[in-house]
Amino acid sequence: MKRFNPLESHRRSHEYGRNRGSRIWSTMAAAVAVVLAAGLGLSVPAVAETELPDNFKTRDGAYEEVVQDLKDAIVNRGFVIDHVGYVGKMLDRTSDAVGATSPYLHAQYMQFCSAKLTHDLAAADPSNMEGCPYLVFAYEERAKPGTVILGYRKPPVGRSEASRAAIGAIEALLVDVVDQVAGGGF
Repeated sequence: MKRFNPLESHRRSHEYGRNRGSRIWSTMAAAVAVVLAAGLGLSVPAVAETELPDNFKTRDGAYEEVVQDLKDAIVNRGFVIDHVGYVGKMLDRTSDAVGATSPYLHAQYMQFCSAKLTHDLAAADPSNMEGCPYLVFAYEERAKPGTVILGYRKPPVGRSEASRAAIGAIEALLVDVVDQVAGGGF
């Protein structure tokens, strides 16, 4: 059995963040821009309160319990969570610097991959590299404590039939994880 090496883990995490995190940072930058625009009184397109994208689900309960269920749903399938990002803490920490208040009471995401599904994805087309890691998230809004929103980042659209099939298998996995947790299936 391979032993955990914290120095190796740190090195891999650093390389991982440097090489693969640009989509996450661009998403977070967009979220910060919306919050900042709202704080400056600029118009931001309105979305109906009850309208959530199809890759989002809700679950009532304690945030910490829901997040633990999300982690368990990943690990119990044999996957390793590569990284946990604390978006809510980052927004709280930087709110004074940008003059905004985070809408989140809590917010984090988890990244993981399936070796089998990612091999299938890469075999279909090497340019599918952006399809890994997979990302699931949970957040609780300050305005709606006790309701946790769960979801996943949608995988990219494939350029070929084989790519679309591989991406479909990844999305089915993500739907299964989120649906299990949203339904309290533990």
